[in-house]
Amino acid sequence: MSNIVIIGGGAAGWMTAIYAKHLYPESKVTVVASEEIGILGAGESTTPMFVDFLDIVKIPFYELIKNCGASIKVAARFSNWDKDSNYYYNSFSGEEELAISELNSFIDPVNQYHSRATVYSIGKNDKQSEFDLNSALADNNTFPFSLNGSRIGHFSLNFDARLAADYFKKVATEDRGVLYINDEVTSFDSDNDGNIIKINCKNNIIDSDFVFDCSGFKRLLIGRHYNSEWKSYSEYLPADKAFPFFLSHDQVGQSVVPYTDAIAMKYGWMWVTPLQHRYGCGYVFDSSYISVEDAKKEVEEYFGFEVSPPKPGLFFEFNPGMYKKVWIKNCIAMGLSAGFIEPMEATAILSNLHSLKKLPHNINDLINSDQNSKDIFNKQYELEQEEILSFIYLHYVTNREDTPFWKDFTKNNKMTRFIEGILEKNKDSMLEYKDFEDTKMFALENYLFVLQGNGILNLDPYLYEFQNTYSDEENKSYELFKIRKSLAVQYSANWQEMLEMVKYQYDEVK
Repeated sequence: MSNIVIIGGGAAGWMTAIYAKHLYPESKVTVVASEEIGILGAGESTTPMFVDFLDIVKIPFYELIKNCGASIKVAARFSNWDKDSNYYYNSFSGEEELAISELNSFIDPVNQYHSRATVYSIGKNDKQSEFDLNSALADNNTFPFSLNGSRIGHFSLNFDARLAADYFKKVATEDRGVLYINDEVTSFDSDNDGNIIKINCKNNIIDSDFVFDCSGFKRLLIGRHYNSEWKSYSEYLPADKAFPFFLSHDQVGQSVVPYTDAIAMKYGWMWVTPLQHRYGCGYVFDSSYISVEDAKKEVEEYFGFEVSPPKPGLFFEFNPGMYKKVWIKNCIAMGLSAGFIEPMEATAILSNLHSLKKLPHNINDLINSDQNSKDIFNKQYELEQEEILSFIYLHYVTNREDTPFWKDFTKNNKMTRFIEGILEKNKDSMLEYKDFEDTKMFALENYLFVLQGNGILNLDPYLYEFQNTYSDEENKSYELFKIRKSLAVQYSANWQEMLEMVKYQYDEVK
C-alpha cells in the first residue's frame, strides 16, 4: 500500500486529500496539520470548476450550503473600474448554458455561437444583461434555478473557508478513509535520490511515498526544503498587501446576492463576498502608496463606519508569483504553496483544481513519474499562471486617473506580451475566438467583458461586423435568443425559493 501524505489542513489540503483518495482508493492517504498553528482561511470564492470538482468526488453542492455558509455565485461584478461609477460582470455564462437552452442551431460548435452572440451584443451596443444570462440573473438578484427546480446555467460557490476546511476534514476522515495526524512538521528525511521518505513531526514520524505540499504561504517543501526558484510577477502587478474584514448583511445593506463584488479603490480594489451569515471582504492594495492603517481608513470612508479584521491587526502580504518547479522529486506543491498572484477572479482555488486535474490516474504513474512527465506538469502550471497574470493585469487597464496608482499603472508596471498583442489588435480590429485558442482558464467572452466594462474596447469593428456579416435569419435568431434569456430570468428563483427547492430535491435523493 502506497503512503500519500498531505501537509496542511486548510481547504486546499483537505480537497487534495479527498481527490487523492478518489484517484488512488487503495493508497493510504494521511493529512498532517497542526491545530495550534491553524489556517489562513482567506479564500472564500470559487469558479464553476469547483462545482465540477464536487461532482467528481460525489459531494452534493448543497452540502456546502448546509455546512459552510455557502452561497451561489453566477458572476463577479466589477464596480467603479472605469471613470464613472458603473459596473460590469465577468459572468459564468458559457457552453453548457447554451447547450441546455438548445439555441445553438445556427453556429457550431456551441462555444463559437456564444462568442458570436457576444460580438452581436457589442455591435448593437446592447446592455450586457440583455444577452448574457448570468449577468441578467445578477441584475435581477436571482439564481440559476428555475421555479420548477431545473438548473439553467453555470454557477460557482462562495464559502466560509474555515467552515469548509472543517467540513472537508469531516468528509475525508469519516466517509473517505483519510487519516489525520494533529502535529507540527519539523523536518524531512530523503533517500539518495532526494525523494522524501519520512516526515518528522514533534510527536510522530510519518512514512511517505508521495507528498503534497499544501502548507500555504509557509511553503514548507517546495520553497524551504527543495528551494525551488521563485518567479516574481511584481513587475507586472504591484499589489502586495491585503486587509481582510467581515461585515454583516445589515452593514452591507443587503442579504445574499448572486455575485461577488470587486470594487475599485484609490490604490487597488476591494472584494465583497456574500455568505449566508456575513460578507467576507478585503482591500488589496499597493503598499508603496498607502499603509495598512491608511487602507483601513479608506475602507471606512467608503462604507461610512468602522471595520475590523477577523483578528486584531490581521493583514497578509504577498509577493505575486510562482515557483518555477512545483513538482520536484516525489512532491507536488498545491494551491498557495505553489504560487499566488492575487485574490482577483478566485484564481487560487482554480489553480489548485487545475493541478489536481492533471494528476496521473494511476498511483504507480504518480510515484514513478519520470523527469519528462514532471517537466510537462511544471510547464503547464507555468503557462496557466502566465494566463492568469495576463487576465488580471487587463483588469487594471482602465481610464481612471483619480490617483497616481491608476493614472500611471501601465507606465509603472510591465505589460505581458499577450495583453500587448490583445490591446494592439483592439486598436483597429475585432478580437476573435481564434485569438484565444491557446488559453485554458478564460475565453474570448471574459476578455471582451473586461475590455468593454473598463471602457477601452474599440466598438467600431464589432459594429461593422454586426452591420455587414449578420444575415436577417441570424439576427432574428439572436433576438429570439435574448427573449428566451429574458424569460429564463423571469422564472428564476430568488435565494429563499432556491434554498427550498434544492433542499427538497436533495432530501428526496438522500
